[in-house]
Amino acid sequence: MEKPMSRTETSTSPTFGTLNQAAKAVSREAPKLCLAFSKPPLPSQQDVGQLADSVLKSVLSLSTVYYWLPNSRDKTC
Repeated sequence: MEKPMSRTETSTSPTFGTLNQAAKAVSREAPKLCLAFSKPPLPSQQDVGQLADSVLKSVLSLSTVYYWLPNSRDKTC
């Protein structure tokens, strides 16, 4: 049976550091997207494309790092 990682192991693991950076990137991009559409005038097509690309890149990075995480044998879902 695989031993679960301790809190210090998870917080210092390079994978978890990368996960933290990817989550921060998503949290930086989401407000930009929300603010762009929060009031008139709406952003141009070019601006929307750039916003969408940056959001997509950050979400794909987060998804990629998520799949790098070690599998836990005690998953409940």
